[in-house]
Amino acid sequence: MSILTKDQVKDVIELYNIRTAEDAHNAVKDLMKDVLQGSLEAELSNTF
Repeated sequence: MSILTKDQVKDVIELYNIRTAEDAHNAVKDLMKDVLQGSLEAELSNTF
């Protein structure tokens, strides 16, 4: 897992217009949706 630099964190905050904890939560969900979807699909394909 890589660590983000301060500039990268600032870019994410600006990109997602993060001002509240809910904004941060929504940003994380958006950033992780493809990873989670891929994981679920892989799990299902290995199960059946």
